[in-house]
Amino acid sequence: MGRELAGHLAGQGDSVVLTGRDAERARQVAREVGKGRQNVRGIALDLAEPHEIARALSGTGPVDHLVITAVERDVNSVRDYSVERAVRLATLKVVGYTVAVAALREVLAPTGSVVLFGGVAKDAPYPGSTTVTAVNGAVVSMVRTLSTELAPVRVNAVHPGIASRASGSMIAAASRWPSASRSPSAGPPSPQTVRAREATARRWRGAASALATSLRAAVASVNRERAARTTARRFAPA
Repeated sequence: MGRELAGHLAGQGDSVVLTGRDAERARQVAREVGKGRQNVRGIALDLAEPHEIARALSGTGPVDHLVITAVERDVNSVRDYSVERAVRLATLKVVGYTVAVAALREVLAPTGSVVLFGGVAKDAPYPGSTTVTAVNGAVVSMVRTLSTELAPVRVNAVHPGIASRASGSMIAAASRWPSASRSPSAGPPSPQTVRAREATARRWRGAASALATSLRAAVASVNRERAARTTARRFAPA
């Protein structure tokens, strides 16, 4: 999903920094996504190693929009619980996401935005989603606190379902999810579909923000007019 979004933004002429756990792989993907353009670069960063995140992101900025799509494929049930995998996923998504935002807070534009990726498992767990459900639920709370701390920077999250490039075990597990049959699509959405939905959400958020600004300006204008009339009546000659 991150690759698709990076390609979309690079195609619009935006400068893009993408990350991956392996430096060479990140640079290779940057070359492929950039298609010869110089506005895309790749750096090494592992969100599951939070003590290294600030160093990896040093020198990055200014930043208009931060999108964190990193996930860890995990099928982990209470009956056969892997503490090691659970700790890694919780560290990646709960600690790693927050540390990445904190590392870039000083270079985030006031008009910028942060988008985090959760998942529908937060509300609709499936067999093996014990840790996934928990950390995606944490993303919801993370958005609330980051919105408070980073204002006026906008912070949002998208919660897609299983994408078509997910591992076979993930799709097999999700296929046993009781609400899967109610999905409006014939199967798991593609990364392109998720990217398009995220771009649409960004446009709607921008429109909503512009409308809110206009409404605040209109209210302020009315308040000024009321104050002026009150002042005029107060000092009008008897």
